[in-house]
Amino acid sequence: MDRATRHQIKHDKFVEDVGSAYSFMRSHSRGVWLGVGALALLIVGAAAWLIVQEKSETQGQARLSEAIDIMNTPVESGFSETTPSSTEPKFKSEQEKVTKAQPIFEDVATKHKGTDAADIAGLYLARFAAERGDIAAARPRLETFLREHPDHILGGAAKRSLYEIRIAQGEGQQVIPELEKELADPDNALPHDVVLALLAQSYEFAGNTTKAKDTYQRIVNEFPDSPYTMDAQRKLFQG
Repeated sequence: MDRATRHQIKHDKFVEDVGSAYSFMRSHSRGVWLGVGALALLIVGAAAWLIVQEKSETQGQARLSEAIDIMNTPVESGFSETTPSSTEPKFKSEQEKVTKAQPIFEDVATKHKGTDAADIAGLYLARFAAERGDIAAARPRLETFLREHPDHILGGAAKRSLYEIRIAQGEGQQVIPELEKELADPDNALPHDVVLALLAQSYEFAGNTTKAKDTYQRIVNEFPDSPYTMDAQRKLFQG
C-alpha cells in the first residue's frame, strides 16, 4: 500500500470518534452493568458467570482506559531529552504513542475476550494494522465487529474504517451504491458529511472525476464546518 493510499485512512478522526464514544460509555457504565446484572439474575445459574464476566470487564476497562489516555495525549512540540519531566507523559510523535499503547490494546483483546473492552481494543488494533498497510489483519477485525455488534455505539467508526479500507483496496466502484444507500438512510450510523467524503473518494478511485468534484462541492456547500471541508476545498482547487 503506497503513501497516498494510506493517507485515505485517517487515524486522527478515528481516535477522536472512539475516544469520545468510549468516554460516554465509561461515564454510563454503572447504569448499564446494573441493568445487565438485574436481567442475568433472573436466569438460573447465570449469577456466577456474571461475576466472572463483570470482573473481566472491569479489569479490561481499566487497561483500555490506560491505552486510550495514551492515544489522547497531545504530542509534545519541541520535545527534547533535556525537557524537564512532569506528571504527564510526553511523546515525540503519534507513532511513539502507538508503540506505547499497542501492547496494552493487545493485552486487553487477548485476556478479556468477550468483553466490551476487548471489542474496543480490537478496533484500535484494526486501525493500527490499516495504517501500516496490513489490510489482511485489519479488515477481518472490522468485519467481525460489525457482524457481531451491528448497533454498537462505535459501529459508525468501524463502518467508516472498513469503507476506507475497501476503497483503498480498489473497491471504489462496488462501494458507491452502498454509500449512496447510506446517504439516503436518515437513520444510518454515519453522518452525512462522512458518507459524502467516502463517496467522493470512491468516485475518484473509480475514475469518475465529475461525480467526485460534485460530491466534494456538496461537502463545501452543505457542511462548511465539517472536518472534511478543508480537504474537499483542496481537491476542488487542485482539480
